[in-house]
Amino acid sequence: MWGRVPVLAAALALAGCGGGIGGYCYEAVQCEGGNDLDEDACNIAFQEMADLSDIQGCASEFDEWFECVEEESRCNDDHYHPDEDSCGSQWERLDECADLGGDF
Repeated sequence: MWGRVPVLAAALALAGCGGGIGGYCYEAVQCEGGNDLDEDACNIAFQEMADLSDIQGCASEFDEWFECVEEESRCNDDHYHPDEDSCGSQWERLDECADLGGDF
């Protein structure tokens, strides 16, 4: 599941390494390699997920899932993500609530 999340809520900050979406994307790019465009793409993808979730009344489910992803993600072998089963239940709740229009 995590390999499908882009290199890797509306209230989450998009700024640099201070946490939230911006902090997660900064850390992901530092781990996996990349440039400012990769970081921007990551920010946009997660913000889009947050916005879609919010529109569908699923902001709390997104926040719960993203908080888990943010807290559990580690850099392992140039991949930045949580362990396979770390946030599965949060993802299932988000996936059941919101149609995110993609294969994340």
